[in-house]
Amino acid sequence: MYLLGFVGLDADEIIDKLPDQLSGGMQRRVAIGRTLLSTSPTVMLLDEPTTGLDPLAIKNVLAIISKLKDEKQVSTISVTHQIADALCLSQRFLVIVDGQLLFDGQVDKLREIDTPEVLNFLKPFKDSIDQIKNSNFIV
Repeated sequence: MYLLGFVGLDADEIIDKLPDQLSGGMQRRVAIGRTLLSTSPTVMLLDEPTTGLDPLAIKNVLAIISKLKDEKQVSTISVTHQIADALCLSQRFLVIVDGQLLFDGQVDKLREIDTPEVLNFLKPFKDSIDQIKNSNFIV
């Protein structure tokens, strides 16, 4: 029950529900709680943790990922195409194009990159990257 609370869910509200009776965001949060309960990880791999979720569910999942780091000392590796989400949470970025590692570093270096393939990939996200540069964004 504690871990459901940790991931922001009310156990009394969801305890008797089947997975298909939960929203996508609730399912993701239950999955994180289940992982914490079963393995006590020090590192978690998250595959597209916010894809397909509504804005409130995205905010909840991002907050839990931050909470994992801050309160449980769990490092996360997120594979995502949601660049704005990655910018909110990440300290280190890897950009892989066609199986080739083209960038490995922090966001400030990502803004300075001149590799055409990376620039092409990041072009739609330039405004998000610049916003992070000019703010102290915290989830």
